[in-house]
Amino acid sequence: MFLQIYAFQTPMLMKLTLLIVPLIFFSSCSLLWEFRDIEEVSDYKWMPDDVKTFDYTASEAQHLNVFILIRHVHGFPAASFPVHLEIEGSEGSETNIVDIDVMNGAGNYVGEGSGDLWDIKHLAQTEKIFKPGEYQIRIGHAVDGKVVPLIMEVGIQLEKP
Repeated sequence: MFLQIYAFQTPMLMKLTLLIVPLIFFSSCSLLWEFRDIEEVSDYKWMPDDVKTFDYTASEAQHLNVFILIRHVHGFPAASFPVHLEIEGSEGSETNIVDIDVMNGAGNYVGEGSGDLWDIKHLAQTEKIFKPGEYQIRIGHAVDGKVVPLIMEVGIQLEKP
């Protein structure tokens, strides 16, 4: 009798596991952040006039940490570089210059590396208040009149603290 019940439950448990595990996996990524968007940089050269724009809709008032996401290729020529971060909403616009660290004091790349690619997740603002409404977030580099080489992607991520 125990063997019959166990044999019946095992395939059901397997089916249930096969349904639940992917659901948890695919839904858990979105639980890590409130908003995330990434744009590619053409030819790995971030031009001075190339401002990345991201549209975010806040459905409720909340405090969110603002992260700038940078993907670059190994061989980046500087330890850091400045970016303009502008967040515009119904209550006005706020602009900050944020220094993105690419290397630490020992000359090693910061972030997550995989082969020749490096991903940086830089905390730009802590607990920024977003009220319900539409927001435009703009990111452009602040290196005067120069091309920033070896940048593949630029993005924004908003997370609950």
